[in-house]
Amino acid sequence: MRRSWMPLLLMIALAVLALATVACADETDQGGSGSTTTSTSSGSQTTTTGAGTPEEPSQETPVEPGLHEREDGTVQAVGILDYRDLEGGFWAVVDTTDPAQADDADVVAVLGSSDEIPGPIKSYEGKYVSVIGLQRDVSVYQAGPFVEVQSIKVVSDTVAK
Repeated sequence: MRRSWMPLLLMIALAVLALATVACADETDQGGSGSTTTSTSSGSQTTTTGAGTPEEPSQETPVEPGLHEREDGTVQAVGILDYRDLEGGFWAVVDTTDPAQADDADVVAVLGSSDEIPGPIKSYEGKYVSVIGLQRDVSVYQAGPFVEVQSIKVVSDTVAK
């Protein structure tokens, strides 16, 4: 009787091993967790946080500043990244292409305080960026729509006027 159970146990063990292999492959394909920064030959940087993936190259960044809805349900905030020292301080994408005008520009999207955004957010300050994320209806910030950051891409260090 013992021998009749051996093939069944072997099949169960192989099935468990196959499922574990698929689960590990899925996690690897999604980039795992954590934060990754990559640079391209054009000098732009993409920071990906959590299990998200960098923005697909086929999706073009709008040239004009603003908050743009995307087909996948996320939004894309384009403009200059600026730190606002209001309501405890927060990072925002503002409606301008000129870093010198960032202090007076309208807020396109509130990204939150430094401790709410994984990665080196300060390194993007004053740069023309594209932020991909989920728009949230509720936040403590009253300066504009709140966007939970999934990725940040520097569109340009300097923008032609």
